[in-house]
Amino acid sequence: MLILNDLLSQDSEDEVTIRLDTIAVTDDILVEVEEMIFLQEALSLLTPQQQKVITATVLEERTEQEVATEFGMSQPAVHQIYFTFLLLLGKNKI
Repeated sequence: MLILNDLLSQDSEDEVTIRLDTIAVTDDILVEVEEMIFLQEALSLLTPQQQKVITATVLEERTEQEVATEFGMSQPAVHQIYFTFLLLLGKNKI
């Protein structure tokens, strides 16, 4: 649950009206935030080049061949980075 305070008015020196908004945070939102944190932590373990490859293949959903062409790599090299990333995720259970 998120609670947001907002000053509505101040009638005198002692009287302040504050509005409290409560926003229900659904389980879906919490899961999405947890997944993003998990992914950011995992990406921080990689080299900058590996981060670019994983971002392109996982987040941007581009093919290994597209990524290989853009970064001047072979498709098997891109696949190896992706596969190693998956192993890293399982091994570290970040």
